Amino acid sequence: MSYVVNKDLKSKNKKEEIDLKLEGFSLPFKKGKFKIDDMTINDITLTNTNIINAFITGIVLKRYNKLIKKITEELVDDEGEGSDPRLIIDDIEKFRIEVKTKYRKYLDKKTLEKMSKKLKFFISEINEEVKEKESTKEVSKRRSR
Repeated sequence: MSYVVNKDLKSKNKKEEIDLKLEGFSLPFKKGKFKIDDMTINDITLTNTNIINAFITGIVLKRYNKLIKKITEELVDDEGEGSDPRLIIDDIEKFRIEVKTKYRKYLDKKTLEKMSKKLKFFISEINEEVKEKESTKEVSKRRSR
């Protein structure tokens, strides 16, 4: 990562480029760059572990709550018009893998365990519901013969 420093405010032609290697979490930007006054910001890296933990926890919990809301809506839907339960399990697995690869080192163990337990519970509930639907289909096929 590099940034440009103006040596003298009067002459903007004298610029010095400094290369920094910071250890931390790089914030993703949706548009790539933004400007503050005359500076163009390409990248921001958080180095304070407390700020990183709070930031990542907020991101992960927001996505986790959105996933839980989607799961509960599908489980409550009695008419069966919702999406395929296997797709919901895939969404849960995608979330778990992303947390494991990207965010695990920034989250505390207690939060990870709590999320994992709840997601495992939902997976078992979905699998149970799928088995129940399959058994009712088999019974209805036998009766129709």
